[in-house]
Amino acid sequence: MVSHLAGDVVLHGAPGTRFRVFGTIASYDVDAFDGQADELMAGGSPAASGDAWGVVPRERWGRLHTGRTTRPWPSERGDWTAFYTSFARAVRGRGAVPVDPGDAVAGLEVLEAAQTSAATGQVVAPGGGAAPR
Repeated sequence: MVSHLAGDVVLHGAPGTRFRVFGTIASYDVDAFDGQADELMAGGSPAASGDAWGVVPRERWGRLHTGRTTRPWPSERGDWTAFYTSFARAVRGRGAVPVDPGDAVAGLEVLEAAQTSAATGQVVAPGGGAAPR
């Protein structure tokens, strides 16, 4: 597996592909998030939008590339409110946390390995060890 991770707090230059994923028989790319941040920044809200909240319009869908064929691929509906509702329940002792703490730690280990790899030029496995070759 080969993975490339790039991030920036401030966008430099023209906006481009936001996410790109390559598989063995296809790839997928998309230029935007799920739209909820844009809706919030424009003054929208889940209450005001109702059932339209988090729905990604067709013109903002990602693209699935298979061989020489590219077609629009529907984006999943985003719903940040579900996460924060679950979080509030967990804080009040009425439910499970919405993200397993072990998954959060594993994600941080991947980021740390990527940072170490970038700094040293070496392949680094999550968890701090050298990756097998």
